[in-house]
Amino acid sequence: MDGTKRPVGEWKQYQLRHAAGDQLDRWFTDQQEAIGVVCGKVSGGLEMLEFEGRAVARGLGTQWKKTLLADGHAELYRRVIDGYSERTPSGGIHIFYRCDEVEGNKKLARADDGVLIETRGEGGFVVIAPTTGRCHPTGQPWKLLTGGIATIATITPEERAILHNHARALDETPTQAPSDPLPPSDDERPGDRYNNQPDAVKATYDLLVAHGWQHHHQDRQGVYYLTRPGKNTRDGHSATLGHPDTGGQGFYVFTTSDQFEAEHSYSPFQVLTILEHGGDYSAAARAIAAQNDEPTWTVTVGDNQPSNTELIAGIKTLNLEEIATGQFSDEQWLVEPVLPKGRQTSLYAKGKSGKSLIALEIACALASGRPVLWAGPRPPMHVLYVDFEMTPGDLQERLDDLHYRPNDDDWTAFTEHMHYAMLQPFSPFDTRDGGDQLLEVAEYHQAELVVIDTLIRSVEGEENSADTIKNFNRYTGQRIKAKGITLLRVDHAGKDEGRGQRGSSAKRDDVDLIWRLRTDPAVGADHDNVRLTNDASRMAWVPQEVILQRRQNPLTHHIPDQQLTTDQSKAWKRIQELELLDESQNRAVEILQAEGFKREDIRAAHRYVKRH
Repeated sequence: MDGTKRPVGEWKQYQLRHAAGDQLDRWFTDQQEAIGVVCGKVSGGLEMLEFEGRAVARGLGTQWKKTLLADGHAELYRRVIDGYSERTPSGGIHIFYRCDEVEGNKKLARADDGVLIETRGEGGFVVIAPTTGRCHPTGQPWKLLTGGIATIATITPEERAILHNHARALDETPTQAPSDPLPPSDDERPGDRYNNQPDAVKATYDLLVAHGWQHHHQDRQGVYYLTRPGKNTRDGHSATLGHPDTGGQGFYVFTTSDQFEAEHSYSPFQVLTILEHGGDYSAAARAIAAQNDEPTWTVTVGDNQPSNTELIAGIKTLNLEEIATGQFSDEQWLVEPVLPKGRQTSLYAKGKSGKSLIALEIACALASGRPVLWAGPRPPMHVLYVDFEMTPGDLQERLDDLHYRPNDDDWTAFTEHMHYAMLQPFSPFDTRDGGDQLLEVAEYHQAELVVIDTLIRSVEGEENSADTIKNFNRYTGQRIKAKGITLLRVDHAGKDEGRGQRGSSAKRDDVDLIWRLRTDPAVGADHDNVRLTNDASRMAWVPQEVILQRRQNPLTHHIPDQQLTTDQSKAWKRIQELELLDESQNRAVEILQAEGFKREDIRAAHRYVKRH
């Protein structure tokens, strides 16, 4: 061994054919201390994803895992990692998988000091464990971490794209902002004028959304992350818009779409030209000039004019193949165990029971990033609170009780993310105009949670009429939910609290979850007991009851510790043994149910583990 990974003899021939059995016998009889693998079709679509040692040292492997889990791809991550992973002598990580669609070697993420993440695919060669340290300058061996050759996972092209896109998002090199293919001039050209307008990024975002691109998220720098048309947002983002590395304006695409090439950056003018003018830069320039009564320009570009199919009236149909073959998590919480993510939840109680207190505490905590109930600290998110009852004095008193004050460290984040609309002249939410207004305000503020306090004051129809609630759901509730925004409705109980919410029984038909709240003073204790009873739910994974303790100074609601039953303790132990702590509850349920555990015991154990 000479301290290098150089193969013995000529290996290119094995990209097209397998080595014969006698050749393999000779190689191993000669006691070679290294094993190399040829990737690509000849090895059954084998591909290796590599995190270089410098990438692992910077924590990129951990970041990659966290983003995959955050986007709901825990099962994919675990399947690939468990299939085959190894550590390289330089401290890097090799991850192997098989796929029907494997390309040549690709560099997915770079930094100023070199490549961070890359692949070995068609035409690629890689040394694997248990190759000894004599084949590497460090003197360290390749070490198998999980799985083996026989357990390498087979994934779909869509799953491969998910793994690659999350890796590309970790790139650390600046991307050169593009120049538009316009002729030189002493004056500002229409394309330049379009690029330099103050709202160029927002205009580009709106244009992309209008053409089927979907909002995935927006980070603290204001960078938009979007998912291409025809792809589910749960599969991750496909492009960024407004990243500092693209001059603060560029639209950078990770994966090829019908309109844009992969790993390219486009200026706002280029995006406009491709989407609105079929790639005709002259036509785009003339259109801009006409809007501003400016001179026109002639622009010469290539003949490539990608087609774009427009949707009729914004109506989209589902990709049924994606639905049938996809992995969708059934349990997702915005605030566990009370507020499911992306669902419509109703919270009702008698007057002065504190239902608005809980709603306001949750909203403020999400906006500021503070912990609430079982949810730990997290990045602040935008919240829209629509209040039809309180006054500024009432709100000031409650914010003081909750300890939100201008000298707090999280005050800036709180004021930037909490959007409070008090007694505003919305049109009724059981009308089309009212639904339009609320949705416009929610999208403008990029709200992930909308709170309506209270429901009955937001509508104009009779409270006892089923049509009032049906119209609210048609014009407002369904449309908020369709955008993936969580909706919390605060409502009043009827005279007979045991019979549910005040008004029409239709209120039970149009929501995903109904909580009934009751408050019981705890004699001799420093808190009041608050009981949330699951009055109706579309989700089997929502608990039937949640007990809270309402404490003062600051005003907060706590969930007291609960002891596990014997069966739940056994499930908790198995979750630890199987290293399922970082997995979704669905994954834990799937594995432990096969071992005979009850679903409710597994969920209780998993929640207990997560909480502690």
